[in-house]
Amino acid sequence: MEERVSDTSRQTRARAAAAARRFGVVAAGLLAISAIVIVALARFDFLGAGFHVNLAMALGAAGTIAVGVGLMALTFYSSRSGSDDEIAPTRADPDFDERRSQQD
Repeated sequence: MEERVSDTSRQTRARAAAAARRFGVVAAGLLAISAIVIVALARFDFLGAGFHVNLAMALGAAGTIAVGVGLMALTFYSSRSGSDDEIAPTRADPDFDERRSQQD
């Protein structure tokens, strides 16, 4: 029975990892397409600022989006893989005593 649970858990984690990879690829593709569109339309000559200012803004926006996508992918993977369910209760939890007694 434990082997079956282990196989199921392994399959669930594999599916979660595949879904997270797909999400990352789609998000990266949308980011690349939007960056190309912005560059093509504005040619880094918007807001009357110089090339380096506009490049820094574009890189900052792309970096911020990349961090957000990465964190969302990690959250999605963590939720789908079931690794959150394996965490033991801590004293900071309001229902620590109840959860601790259920584990024993």
